[in-house]
Amino acid sequence: YDIVRRSAEADLHAVRDPATELFDGESSFMDWREQSYPRWMQPADIYRSQNLGTNAVHYGAYRVLANMARALGPCTDSSTQSQCEPAAQWDSVADGIQRGMTAQLWQPERGWFAQYRYGRTYLARSPRAEGLGEALASIYGAASGEQRRAVIARTPVVAYGTPSFWPYIAGERFYHNATIWPFVTAYWTWAAAEGGNTRAVQ
Repeated sequence: YDIVRRSAEADLHAVRDPATELFDGESSFMDWREQSYPRWMQPADIYRSQNLGTNAVHYGAYRVLANMARALGPCTDSSTQSQCEPAAQWDSVADGIQRGMTAQLWQPERGWFAQYRYGRTYLARSPRAEGLGEALASIYGAASGEQRRAVIARTPVVAYGTPSFWPYIAGERFYHNATIWPFVTAYWTWAAAEGGNTRAVQ
Protein backbone atom coordinates (compact mmCIF):
# COMPACT_ATOMS: atom_id res chain seq x y z
CA TYR A 1 0.00 0.00 0.00
CA ASP A 2 2.72 2.46 0.91
CA ILE A 3 4.58 1.90 -2.39
CA VAL A 4 1.41 2.36 -4.44
CA ARG A 5 0.43 5.39 -2.33
CA ARG A 6 3.74 7.14 -2.99
CA SER A 7 3.50 6.46 -6.74
CA ALA A 8 -0.05 7.80 -6.76
CA GLU A 9 0.96 10.94 -4.89
CA ALA A 10 3.78 11.55 -7.37
CA ASP A 11 1.31 11.27 -10.27
CA LEU A 12 -1.09 13.67 -8.56
CA HIS A 13 1.73 16.17 -8.22
CA ALA A 14 3.28 15.76 -11.67
CA VAL A 15 0.66 14.79 -14.25
CA ARG A 16 -2.84 15.62 -13.01
CA ASP A 17 -4.62 18.55 -14.61
CA PRO A 18 -6.67 20.18 -11.82
CA ALA A 19 -8.95 21.92 -14.32
CA THR A 20 -10.18 18.71 -15.97
CA GLU A 21 -9.26 16.18 -13.22
CA LEU A 22 -7.63 14.08 -15.96
CA PHE A 23 -4.03 12.87 -16.09
CA ASP A 24 -1.68 14.01 -18.83
CA GLY A 25 0.32 11.50 -20.82
CA GLU A 26 0.42 9.48 -24.00
CA SER A 27 -1.47 6.33 -24.85
CA SER A 28 -0.94 3.36 -22.58
CA PHE A 29 0.56 1.16 -25.32
CA MET A 30 0.56 2.92 -28.70
CA ASP A 31 4.09 4.25 -28.54
CA TRP A 32 4.75 4.49 -32.27
CA ARG A 33 3.72 8.08 -32.00
CA GLU A 34 3.36 9.13 -35.62
CA GLN A 35 0.79 6.36 -35.97
CA SER A 36 -1.55 7.77 -33.36
CA TYR A 37 -0.69 11.47 -32.97
CA PRO A 38 -0.43 14.25 -35.59
CA ARG A 39 3.09 14.60 -36.97
CA TRP A 40 3.45 18.19 -35.77
CA MET A 41 3.21 17.13 -32.12
CA GLN A 42 6.47 17.19 -30.17
CA PRO A 43 7.11 15.03 -27.06
CA ALA A 44 5.96 17.92 -24.83
CA ASP A 45 2.67 18.08 -26.74
CA ILE A 46 2.18 14.34 -26.37
CA TYR A 47 2.91 14.59 -22.65
CA ARG A 48 0.26 17.30 -22.40
CA SER A 49 -2.37 15.18 -24.17
CA GLN A 50 -5.01 13.41 -22.08
CA ASN A 51 -5.54 9.87 -23.31
CA LEU A 52 -8.57 7.66 -22.70
CA GLY A 53 -6.72 4.40 -22.02
CA THR A 54 -4.17 6.05 -19.75
CA ASN A 55 -6.89 7.76 -17.70
CA ALA A 56 -8.88 4.53 -17.45
CA VAL A 57 -5.76 2.89 -15.95
CA HIS A 58 -5.34 5.78 -13.51
CA TYR A 59 -9.01 5.44 -12.55
CA GLY A 60 -8.57 1.73 -11.88
CA ALA A 61 -5.39 2.33 -9.88
CA TYR A 62 -7.02 4.85 -7.53
CA ARG A 63 -9.99 2.54 -6.96
CA VAL A 64 -7.56 -0.28 -6.09
CA LEU A 65 -5.68 2.06 -3.76
CA ALA A 66 -8.94 2.97 -2.00
CA ASN A 67 -9.80 -0.72 -1.60
CA MET A 68 -6.34 -1.40 -0.19
CA ALA A 69 -6.79 1.40 2.35
CA ARG A 70 -10.15 -0.05 3.39
CA ALA A 71 -8.64 -3.53 3.70
CA LEU A 72 -6.01 -2.23 6.12
CA GLY A 73 -8.82 -1.45 8.52
CA PRO A 74 -9.09 1.21 11.19
CA CYS A 75 -6.02 2.84 12.67
CA THR A 76 -4.37 1.47 15.78
CA ASP A 77 -1.65 2.90 18.00
CA SER A 78 0.94 0.97 15.98
CA SER A 79 -0.37 2.10 12.56
CA THR A 80 1.78 4.28 10.38
CA GLN A 81 0.39 7.52 9.03
CA SER A 82 0.10 6.03 5.53
CA GLN A 83 -2.02 3.17 6.88
CA CYS A 84 -4.38 5.64 8.55
CA GLU A 85 -5.18 7.62 5.43
CA PRO A 86 -8.87 7.31 4.58
CA ALA A 87 -9.92 5.44 1.48
CA ALA A 88 -12.28 8.33 0.71
CA GLN A 89 -9.44 10.53 -0.55
CA TRP A 90 -8.46 7.95 -3.17
CA ASP A 91 -12.07 7.37 -4.15
CA SER A 92 -12.36 11.14 -4.56
CA VAL A 93 -9.49 11.16 -7.08
CA ALA A 94 -11.11 8.30 -9.01
CA ASP A 95 -14.45 10.12 -8.97
CA GLY A 96 -12.71 13.17 -10.42
CA ILE A 97 -11.18 11.13 -13.24
CA GLN A 98 -14.61 9.72 -14.01
CA ARG A 99 -16.10 13.22 -14.13
CA GLY A 100 -13.26 14.38 -16.37
CA MET A 101 -13.67 11.45 -18.74
CA THR A 102 -17.37 12.18 -19.10
CA ALA A 103 -16.95 15.94 -19.48
CA GLN A 104 -13.90 15.93 -21.73
CA LEU A 105 -13.85 12.62 -23.62
CA TRP A 106 -17.40 11.26 -23.83
CA GLN A 107 -19.04 11.63 -27.26
CA PRO A 108 -22.75 10.88 -26.85
CA GLU A 109 -23.43 11.36 -30.55
CA ARG A 110 -21.00 8.53 -31.34
CA GLY A 111 -21.54 6.36 -28.28
CA TRP A 112 -17.88 6.05 -27.31
CA PHE A 113 -15.11 7.99 -25.58
CA ALA A 114 -12.67 10.05 -27.64
CA GLN A 115 -9.19 8.58 -28.05
CA TYR A 116 -7.58 11.62 -26.43
CA ARG A 117 -7.55 15.39 -26.00
CA TYR A 118 -4.68 17.01 -27.84
CA GLY A 119 -3.31 20.31 -29.03
CA ARG A 120 -0.95 22.78 -27.46
CA THR A 121 -2.61 25.76 -25.84
CA TYR A 122 -6.24 24.75 -26.41
CA LEU A 123 -6.90 21.02 -26.28
CA ALA A 124 -9.51 19.46 -28.56
CA ARG A 125 -11.03 15.99 -28.71
CA SER A 126 -9.87 13.45 -31.25
CA PRO A 127 -13.07 11.72 -32.41
CA ARG A 128 -11.37 8.36 -32.91
CA ALA A 129 -12.29 5.34 -30.79
CA GLU A 130 -9.44 3.60 -28.94
CA GLY A 131 -10.19 -0.12 -28.54
CA LEU A 132 -8.19 -0.75 -25.36
CA GLY A 133 -9.29 2.47 -23.69
CA GLU A 134 -12.97 1.81 -24.39
CA ALA A 135 -12.62 -1.70 -22.95
CA LEU A 136 -10.74 -0.58 -19.83
CA ALA A 137 -13.23 2.23 -19.13
CA SER A 138 -15.93 -0.43 -19.11
CA ILE A 139 -14.05 -3.12 -17.15
CA TYR A 140 -12.80 -0.76 -14.42
CA GLY A 141 -16.16 0.98 -14.06
CA ALA A 142 -15.05 4.44 -15.23
CA ALA A 143 -17.92 4.36 -17.74
CA SER A 144 -21.41 4.74 -16.31
CA GLY A 145 -23.93 1.98 -16.96
CA GLU A 146 -25.43 3.91 -19.86
CA GLN A 147 -22.02 4.73 -21.30
CA ARG A 148 -20.91 1.14 -20.94
CA ARG A 149 -23.91 -0.15 -22.88
CA ALA A 150 -23.31 2.41 -25.63
CA VAL A 151 -19.57 1.69 -25.81
CA ILE A 152 -20.08 -2.06 -26.17
CA ALA A 153 -22.84 -1.60 -28.75
CA ARG A 154 -21.30 1.17 -30.86
CA THR A 155 -17.48 1.13 -30.70
CA PRO A 156 -16.26 0.09 -34.18
CA VAL A 157 -15.27 -3.57 -34.52
CA VAL A 158 -14.03 -5.09 -37.78
CA ALA A 159 -14.09 -8.60 -39.17
CA TYR A 160 -11.10 -9.95 -37.24
CA GLY A 161 -11.41 -8.08 -33.98
CA THR A 162 -11.14 -4.69 -32.30
CA PRO A 163 -8.82 -2.20 -34.02
CA SER A 164 -6.28 -0.33 -31.90
CA PHE A 165 -8.10 2.82 -32.99
CA TRP A 166 -10.71 3.68 -35.56
CA PRO A 167 -10.84 5.13 -38.12
CA TYR A 168 -7.32 4.27 -39.20
CA ILE A 169 -4.93 6.80 -40.79
CA ALA A 170 -4.84 6.45 -44.56
CA GLY A 171 -1.33 6.28 -46.05
CA GLU A 172 0.35 5.44 -42.75
CA ARG A 173 2.22 2.15 -42.29
CA PHE A 174 0.56 -0.73 -40.45
CA TYR A 175 1.47 -1.40 -36.83
CA HIS A 176 -0.88 0.21 -34.36
CA ASN A 177 -2.51 1.82 -37.38
CA ALA A 178 -5.07 -0.32 -39.23
CA THR A 179 -4.24 -3.48 -37.29
CA ILE A 180 -5.79 -5.85 -34.77
CA TRP A 181 -3.82 -6.58 -31.60
CA PRO A 182 -4.94 -9.84 -29.94
CA PHE A 183 -4.63 -8.49 -26.40
CA VAL A 184 -6.84 -5.50 -27.27
CA THR A 185 -9.46 -7.86 -28.66
CA ALA A 186 -9.13 -9.96 -25.47
CA TYR A 187 -9.89 -6.94 -23.27
CA TRP A 188 -12.72 -5.97 -25.59
CA THR A 189 -14.20 -9.46 -25.32
CA TRP A 190 -13.92 -9.28 -21.51
CA ALA A 191 -15.70 -5.91 -21.47
CA ALA A 192 -18.43 -7.16 -23.78
CA ALA A 193 -18.96 -10.30 -21.70
CA GLU A 194 -19.23 -8.29 -18.48
CA GLY A 195 -21.61 -5.91 -20.24
CA GLY A 196 -23.87 -8.81 -21.25
CA ASN A 197 -23.39 -8.22 -24.97
CA THR A 198 -23.14 -11.79 -26.19
CA ARG A 199 -23.31 -10.71 -29.84
CA ALA A 200 -20.12 -8.67 -29.39
CA VAL A 201 -18.42 -11.66 -27.73
CA GLN A 202 -19.32 -13.94 -30.63
